Amino acid sequence: KTYARDDHAGFVAYLIKQFTPEFFDRTRGWGLDTEVPVFIVGMPRSGTTLLEQILGSHPKMFGAGELPYTKELFDQVPQWLNMQAAPSACVPHLTPEVVRRAGDEHLARLRALHPTADRVVDKMP
Repeated sequence: KTYARDDHAGFVAYLIKQFTPEFFDRTRGWGLDTEVPVFIVGMPRSGTTLLEQILGSHPKMFGAGELPYTKELFDQVPQWLNMQAAPSACVPHLTPEVVRRAGDEHLARLRALHPTADRVVDKMP
């Protein structure tokens, strides 16, 4: 698939409209009470690998590389909500139960990589 700049810009604008301050106010406290996941967010070639290596050198942290889990779980949201829609269109319909389910699954996947690390680092750019 070729990159379509206008399509991507439209998708980003759509996401910005979905993830408003009101959305974060409404969903505050829905996640898990855990500090295990550490997300490094950055563009490719921006130093994410270096940062992950530095963090992963700490004995209580595990550098897991670029994990697909966040996207895979986001793609499950329509099914969990019993909706026929793109995952991004389901954002306004999220429930505490669906968010908890995604969080539980994500944490289980991280724990499968390293059962005892205090933090597991995901550097998917």
